[in-house]
Amino acid sequence: MGTGRRDAVVEVAGELFAERGFGGVGVEDIATAVGVTPGALYRHFAGKEAILAAVLHDTADRSLALTGQVRQADEPAAVLRELMGCAVGFALDRPGALGAYARERPRIRDQQLRAKERRLLAFWERAVLRAAPDLDAARVAVRQRAVLTAVASVMRRAQPVARPRLDEVLTEAVVRVMRFPPTASTTGDPAPAWRPPRYKREEILAAALALFRERGFHSAGVDDIGRVAGLAGSGIYRYYGDKTAILVDAYDRASARVGVGAENAVAAAAGPADALRRLVRSYVDVAFSDVDLITVTAREGFAVPEAERAGLTRRYARLRDLWIVVARECDHGLSEAEAHLLTETAIPLITQLALVGDDARDEAAHIALALFDLPARL
Repeated sequence: MGTGRRDAVVEVAGELFAERGFGGVGVEDIATAVGVTPGALYRHFAGKEAILAAVLHDTADRSLALTGQVRQADEPAAVLRELMGCAVGFALDRPGALGAYARERPRIRDQQLRAKERRLLAFWERAVLRAAPDLDAARVAVRQRAVLTAVASVMRRAQPVARPRLDEVLTEAVVRVMRFPPTASTTGDPAPAWRPPRYKREEILAAALALFRERGFHSAGVDDIGRVAGLAGSGIYRYYGDKTAILVDAYDRASARVGVGAENAVAAAAGPADALRRLVRSYVDVAFSDVDLITVTAREGFAVPEAERAGLTRRYARLRDLWIVVARECDHGLSEAEAHLLTETAIPLITQLALVGDDARDEAAHIALALFDLPARL
């Protein structure tokens, strides 16, 4: 297998891992997509995990090569913008690679890969902290992962903004996110003193979502879900027809919670800017309150039965279109296509930040608004 064919394997495998997860992709799938036999892959890769490792190393190597092209001696704001432009361009060119990285990196324990990540993060830290000295290294690391994951997700949907304008809009938005001042966490409303106990269906759903988030939908079996929920695997069938029905239930619940929150946010708003602030906060609250639900439903769409996908698409489109209308009403000069693009970036940005934990809740809301260049006005 020549270098060109090997690169094709790595690129195709990244796309498949990003879309389906490690457990949902077989060596045969990769071979078929590349146009070779499985035997040809095994002559160069020990197995599927070795292919994933190659995807991750290739992504890290390419990212390091791009950062090496940034002129570090320039004025700090110019260095940051050039670095963000390189990162955005790479994410748009190879969304599958970054999507696979964000989703499957925990599977690989590799000291060489970790060393590459440290070098890359150190470059980002120097560039960001020179331009935004109020930040700290921990915030830079969190924002780096969030923006790259969000930008990569943009290309997994059809976008109305063509390149190079796509790169320009996203680069400016990402610069705003990386430079946005740190936000102190607030205590927020006290936790309720009492909650009703979960009934068994809820326990099964919670167990399944935790496993789907940790392992991916295809790698979590019914017996695994049953053990976590305190049931024999067969006991689940009294509540759900199969594992896929659990996933469909999760999507229904996520759509309902996010949709109701968005409608209530707009209904309570005093004007467009207030509405955008409330829309962002409503999604932040859902994402941070049920990380498993939002994370799983953000990435497991490939496993949803074909018959269910049209409904999910319609519900997502209603939410997205509401954000777009509100963002354009803020009189900030956004075209409909640009508002569409920034909305498609803000939602996965918040979803990724929710993985950090509740300490990032307030910052998530503020830097999501920074994408739209509106936080100072809210």
